[in-house]
Amino acid sequence: MKNRIGYSLAIFGAILLVDCGGLPPAPEKTERVKGQVGYAVGGFGTVIKTTDSGKSWSILNTGTKEYLNSIYFTDDNTGYAVGGVGRVIKTSSGGEKWDTLASGTEQWLYGVRFTDANTGFIVGDGGTILKTYNGGATWRNFGTEPEYSVRAVWFTSPSTGYAVGDKGVIVKTINAGESWQTLQKNPDLSLHAVYFTNANTGYAAGSVLQKTEDAGVTWKLLEKPTIEFLSGVTFIDQKIGLAVGTGGTILRTTDSGLTWTKIEGITETHLRSVTFIDETTGYIAGDNGILLKSIDAGLTWKPSPGDANRVVFFP
Repeated sequence: MKNRIGYSLAIFGAILLVDCGGLPPAPEKTERVKGQVGYAVGGFGTVIKTTDSGKSWSILNTGTKEYLNSIYFTDDNTGYAVGGVGRVIKTSSGGEKWDTLASGTEQWLYGVRFTDANTGFIVGDGGTILKTYNGGATWRNFGTEPEYSVRAVWFTSPSTGYAVGDKGVIVKTINAGESWQTLQKNPDLSLHAVYFTNANTGYAAGSVLQKTEDAGVTWKLLEKPTIEFLSGVTFIDQKIGLAVGTGGTILRTTDSGLTWTKIEGITETHLRSVTFIDETTGYIAGDNGILLKSIDAGLTWKPSPGDANRVVFFP
């Protein structure tokens, strides 16, 4: 955050901002809703909001103390955040007021995404893949791999989606989440991020980098110039992409993942998320409140005001 009195410190991976008012925790994951408005989530039920593209943040009262891992907005006012022990909260007022929803599970939840105003999905431990048909009023579990933690979910259309997780699991739906087909399992792998550039071409990141060009039928391993774990992946266009991870890893490709260049000398901090809001402007966030900004399509990175462990901007 900017213009606050205090400092930040890491406790069990969460960033706590200390000021005269106490110990409000900083964001772990952020989403740009529209223009300059964005939201972030983190430990102790934290949701914060910016109206100036991240130059300053205000703390919102969520009414929960549970750890929040992910946030998604379907319009300017309506958003959802998910986290520990099955916690799901919703706002219909741009974050001014939050209500707790009954998710029907006590599993930890890691990702949330909606395909329209009413239809949404949440993934988490125990193979959890929850779906709502009515804007979060009720949720039904369609998970098929209970022995795996599902870490991320992505939809390429209202009917077609993918989820990835521990032990290299990749699952796919072609009927709007009513059923999921297992495309891959590998106990030697772990996947924490997924991103598709079009209906057929997608990338999964974690202990390895993988790519599909046939809508998930096959996944090939991509060579990467590091052994570090990758926590986030994104693409600016069909060719230019970035991946980030442990040890301050920043990888960049200009040939659709065929080769990757490691950007050196920025930080050794675990970088957890990367996103671009346009063709040139991007953000990377990681542990200890590090937030980096690029204005040249990811070629160079400089510190940016703000504290975040994970930053996610949705189109």
